[in-house]
Amino acid sequence: MMPMAAQVFDRLGTSVADETNADAIRAWPNPFTESFTLRNASSSTRIIAMNALGQCVYDGPYREAMGAAWPAGVYTIAVISDRASAKVVLVKQ
Repeated sequence: MMPMAAQVFDRLGTSVADETNADAIRAWPNPFTESFTLRNASSSTRIIAMNALGQCVYDGPYREAMGAAWPAGVYTIAVISDRASAKVVLVKQ
């Protein structure tokens, strides 16, 4: 059976959010060195972060200073809220 984080990524597919959508999830800065911020995310938003090897490095609620403890690399972030779901790729330098 596929791990839960992998199942979530499979359901999200590869679509890109409409940039004109006011509810769209956006991440900045990208690339980041310390941490990143997600627009339209709150503490009730679930975040699943996978590194380039497909390993889950975080699965939990959105919080300030996301990614501060992660090593440099490429991360695919699943953002899941009651209003929207999105997939964002971020680079930590």
